Parts: sequence; C-alpha cells; structure tokens
Amino acid sequence: MGGISVDSEEELPAGTTVEVYFELPSGVAIETHAQVVRADGSVLGMRFVDLDRDAQLAVRAHCRVSGMHQVA
Repeated sequence: MGGISVDSEEELPAGTTVEVYFELPSGVAIETHAQVVRADGSVLGMRFVDLDRDAQLAVRAHCRVSGMHQVA
C-alpha cells in the first residue's frame, strides 16, 4: 500500500523522484510523487513520497477489495 511497481519505457536509477498519476479501478485518481527504490531493467519499484490522506485511504481500500492486502 506504500508504493507501486510499474513497467517503464525509461530506465531510472534508484533514488530518482518522479511525479506519478494513475487511476484506481474505482475511478479514484491518484497524483503524487514517488521515489524509485528498486530498478530491474524497465520494471521500477517506487515508494510513495507524499500521498495525501484521501489517496492513502483509496489505495488501502483498493488493496483490501482486490485481495492484495495481507494481514501480518
């Protein structure tokens, strides 16, 4: 829930901060900054940097509904 993995045409090194925009299947639009924490060729693992509270709740709800949320 704290990040996203994307397949990018542009290879970016770890540590790069980018602006990201995506829409959840529910229609909620997410626009935030994310930092590349892992780069494997064109697949980037990114950590959200400044996700606001409403966006956090929307992402959390999406993860729960889609089964991606795991209770530790």
